[in-house]
Amino acid sequence: MKPKRENDQEINIVREEMNLCEFPIGTLTYKKALGKSLFFQDAFTDKETGAKIEKKWLVDGSVIHGVPIAPDDDILLGLRKITDIQKKKTINFTKYELFKSIKWPVNKNSYEYLIESLFRIGSCKITTTNSFWLKGEKKLGSLTFSIADNFMLYGKKTGNPQTDMHFWDIDFISWTWGDVLWKSFQDGYLKQTDLNFYASLKWASSKRLYRFADKLFNNGNKVKKTIRVLCCEHLGMSRTYDGYELKRELKKATDELEKKGYILKPVYLNFKQYLRDNNYYLRPGYDAEKDTALKDFIVLEPAPKKLLVSEAGGHGLPTVLRLPAGQEKVLDACGLVTHFLTKMMHKREPMAKEIIQAQELISKYGDLKAKKIIDYAVLKVMEAFSEPTEYFGGILIYEERALGRIENEEKRIKSDEEQKQKEDAESEMFLAEESAHAKIKAVIELLSAKERAELEAEAKRNLLDQGKGMFVNSPLTVECESLEIIKKRLQKKES
Repeated sequence: MKPKRENDQEINIVREEMNLCEFPIGTLTYKKALGKSLFFQDAFTDKETGAKIEKKWLVDGSVIHGVPIAPDDDILLGLRKITDIQKKKTINFTKYELFKSIKWPVNKNSYEYLIESLFRIGSCKITTTNSFWLKGEKKLGSLTFSIADNFMLYGKKTGNPQTDMHFWDIDFISWTWGDVLWKSFQDGYLKQTDLNFYASLKWASSKRLYRFADKLFNNGNKVKKTIRVLCCEHLGMSRTYDGYELKRELKKATDELEKKGYILKPVYLNFKQYLRDNNYYLRPGYDAEKDTALKDFIVLEPAPKKLLVSEAGGHGLPTVLRLPAGQEKVLDACGLVTHFLTKMMHKREPMAKEIIQAQELISKYGDLKAKKIIDYAVLKVMEAFSEPTEYFGGILIYEERALGRIENEEKRIKSDEEQKQKEDAESEMFLAEESAHAKIKAVIELLSAKERAELEAEAKRNLLDQGKGMFVNSPLTVECESLEIIKKRLQKKES
C-alpha cells in the first residue's frame, strides 16, 4: 500500500521484496547476536483442502559476525533503493549514497557500523519451509538461499582470511544479490515502502510492524494474529517475554503508528471468543490458559484517507526528543506555585508562604531551571507516595537530586551538539570526496576514444606493476585504476 504524503514533502519510495517483510531476517535488538540461529514459524489454512500448513523460517548467521540485528533492516532497504536506481543484480555504490538513501548521518560511526552490517546481511543464510512465495511459479516454496551472492567492501583488512576476502582497495562497495532474491525481484514480488515515513519511526518494533502490516494491507487484508505470534514470529521479539512484556512492547509500536495516522486504533479480541469463530493454529507447547499473550488476538486496519506524519532526518536508532530551545514556558513565583498545584491536582489558590518559597527558588536558579526542578520533584513524589504532597515546600526535598538530573541533561545536550558538529565536519569531508570523484569522471567523459584507449592501456600496465595481473581483464578494476590516474594528473596540475 503506497502511503499518501503531504504535497510539499519529497516522496522517497523503495520497492521492497515482500517475503522479507513477513518474517524477520534478524533480532529486534541493537546488541550483536553471535553464535546463534533464529527460528520463526506461523501457519495458515489451505482454502482448497482445509488443511493446516506450517510456515517455517530459519536464519543462520555468520560464526564471526552473528545474525543481523534491528538496524540492519535499514541497510537492507538502502540496498534495495540503490538497486531500484541502478536496475542491476550487482550494484556499485559509495557509503554516502547508501547513507543518503536511508537518512543516516554521514560520519565515522555510521561507516564502521555499515561494514559490520553488510557482513551480517551478506553472510546469513535463510532456510524456508512453505514460507517463500515464488511469484513466477505461483506457489509457496521450501528452499535455502543467501541474501548476497558476493560483496566487496572498501576498508582496512583485519588479518582474518574469511573476513579479508571481502575487502579490496577500490573506494566503493560492490554488492551482488543472491539468485533466489534476484529472481523474486525480476518476477515483481515487490511492494512500495515509504522510506521517509520509515525513517521517522522511533522504535525498531514500529518499523518491523509497519513493513509487515503494509504487506497485508497491500493485498487488502487486515492484520489478525495472536499477540505472541505477531510479536515473536513476525516482529522478532524474544520468546522469553511473558504476555505483559509482549503487550507493552507491541503497544509502543501500535501507538506510534496510530499517532502518525497509519493504522486505526487496534482492536483486541478475546481468545476463546475468537477461536469459536476461527479455526486458528496455535504453536505447540504453549498453555493458552496461562499465557495472556495467547488469550488475546489483535486486529490492525489501515487508517483511510490519512496523511502519514514523518519527521525530517533520523537513522532508526532510538533518540531523546526535546522541545526547541526557548519554547519552554517560563513562570513567575505565583505561576510556579500554580504550576505545582495543577500538577498535583490541588484545587486551591497559592499561599503566601508558598509564593515566598517559589521566589527564593527562582532567585537561586532562574525561572526556567526552577520550573524543571518542580517538574522533576513532582514526578518523584508521584512515584513515591500514594497521596499527592499538599504544600509546595514539601517537594523541595528533591531540589538537590533535581539539580543533578538537570546538570546531566545539560551535559548530554552539550555532548550531542559537539557530536553534531563533528558529524557535520565529517559529512563535509565525505561530500568533498564525492565532488572530487564526480570531477574525475567528468574529465574521463571528455576524452576522445583514442585517449580513453591510451588511458586504459596505462591502467593495465599499472595493475601489472602492482602485482594485480589477475584484475587486468576486469573492466571494473581497470576503470578504478583509470580514475586514480586521472586523479593524480589533476593533483599534479593543481600543484
